[in-house]
Amino acid sequence: MIILHRDYETRSAIDLRKAGAHVYAAHPTTDVWVAVYIVERDGELEAPVIWHPGMAVPIEVNLAEDGWTVAGHNAAFEQAIDREIMGPRYGFPIFPEERIDCTLARAAVQAVPQALDGACKALGVKHQKDMDGHRLMLRMCRPRSVSTDNWGRSSGFIWWDEPAKIQRLTNYCVADVYAEIALGRALRELSPAERDVWLLDQRMKIAECRSILNSCKLPKRSSTRPSGASMRRCIS
Repeated sequence: MIILHRDYETRSAIDLRKAGAHVYAAHPTTDVWVAVYIVERDGELEAPVIWHPGMAVPIEVNLAEDGWTVAGHNAAFEQAIDREIMGPRYGFPIFPEERIDCTLARAAVQAVPQALDGACKALGVKHQKDMDGHRLMLRMCRPRSVSTDNWGRSSGFIWWDEPAKIQRLTNYCVADVYAEIALGRALRELSPAERDVWLLDQRMKIAECRSILNSCKLPKRSSTRPSGASMRRCIS
């Protein structure tokens, strides 16, 4: 059995917790800082594969189209990012929900805390969540400030894009994937009935969110810049 474990770190002018994964992924300011992949072949882990915007799609990701299981914690988030950003913007494949293994769902049905740090602590797994890196992620997922032109007009966002911060965020993302793998090994698989319910839930959410997004007619990513007041509200 081959499993592609993955995790993404992203940034946006909107709050993921308030907007939800699907609206967040579709927002024109949302982008990916880093993606980390680890291939597991019959229980053996390969070295982490790191991807940043501007790099080619990793060969491991393309190989995963050939029937591999794709695993993650709160896998619906990566699926939403794939559909709205990684696929259309960077050329990544979009995996069907039937091949997704979500450790958050498995934790939920076993009365284990759903947050990755809480689940890892509760089960005492080998790899724990990097909480210092988590604090940096919470900073880097939002703009640093609003930029202005020579006339004092708002012209965009300034992000936390120093190389040292991006490298630290990358290390955090790698640690998260190892924690997710350790958690997955400590949890039982979903039963066929539980998995059917999870798949139905995912399909309903995707359909509902597509309907909402179409009705909202979100601006295209190439649209004119938002007003200064709206940008300041985004980072307040």
